[in-house]
Amino acid sequence: MQAKHLAALDASDPALTYGGNLHQPNQRQNRRYRHMAGITFLLSVALLWFGTTRAMADVIISSDTSGISGSTSYYPQGDIITTPAGGPWDDLTFNFYFYNGSLNPSASGDLYIFTTPVTENVGSISSSDPGFLAMASASGNLWTFATGVELDPDTTYYFYNTTASSDEYGSGDAGVYAPLGGSFEPAGLTVDYSLAGDVAAVPEPGSFSLLLMAIGVLGLVAGGKNLRRNHPAIGT
Repeated sequence: MQAKHLAALDASDPALTYGGNLHQPNQRQNRRYRHMAGITFLLSVALLWFGTTRAMADVIISSDTSGISGSTSYYPQGDIITTPAGGPWDDLTFNFYFYNGSLNPSASGDLYIFTTPVTENVGSISSSDPGFLAMASASGNLWTFATGVELDPDTTYYFYNTTASSDEYGSGDAGVYAPLGGSFEPAGLTVDYSLAGDVAAVPEPGSFSLLLMAIGVLGLVAGGKNLRRNHPAIGT
């Protein structure tokens, strides 16, 4: 009876598609599923990209330019800087200032960033010391740190210039200096400085949720396609 029933069906009916055994695949339906899957994939990529590339413009993370009196000292110098809320930041640049009628950017020698104070003599400071984060050599009155070096928000960092320089002291008490080649000690004032960087690309929590939703839709589309292949409607 079943064989007679199947023989009586129209073999051109696209609803009877099943792996090509009885009928040709429903090409129009398959193209629609592929089109939907492609759109879902592109939307997923776009959502993730927009969520991870927010607020990438160069920003001043922290600065102090209050010193314009010409008070300087020719020693290795540095600053203890606590970052503000926000961030994290990468693509970091740093400079001190010297005063010559106006504040001018200043950078010479090597600048180290540590997460803890360094107590040894300035001439012995190296990347093997505890708390080392990064080091950059001056170029064009600026220290530019390697991509991938990041500063976290609300965190204290120690910036040490191991080369003697004559830079401007402003208000505050964040500055350090190393007299006579000794270790860094409080200077009682802040060395004028500017710390800049980009807000690091951190995915927004909502972006992950949207991405997971898009992947779920893609899975449903693929699952529906497989369901129609494996369980075709063969009529009654």
